[in-house]
Amino acid sequence: MADMLKADLDVLHRLSSDFAGHAQKIEQIRIEPTLVMPDSPIQDLGGRVAEAVGKAYGLMAGNFHQMSEATKAAVLTYDGVDQAFAEQLRKYLSGEQGR
Repeated sequence: MADMLKADLDVLHRLSSDFAGHAQKIEQIRIEPTLVMPDSPIQDLGGRVAEAVGKAYGLMAGNFHQMSEATKAAVLTYDGVDQAFAEQLRKYLSGEQGR
């Protein structure tokens, strides 16, 4: 059983790292409006669109960071459960009395 849980922990570590990597890549995306139409309402629209897209990418990166942190927390929880079960099994096998 411990081996099965260990494999899950390894996968969760990789998944957390992948999420963090995706967040970093998204954060590096830059949107530069290149629209040049002086005195045109379209000129202002280009800047607003770039700003909105930049904010949307920021939200996506934030979501990936949150998923990475949640995955890290899951690893700690699973690891804690694994350790507690292993200790309980050790006590059982050695004949120690439970509390």
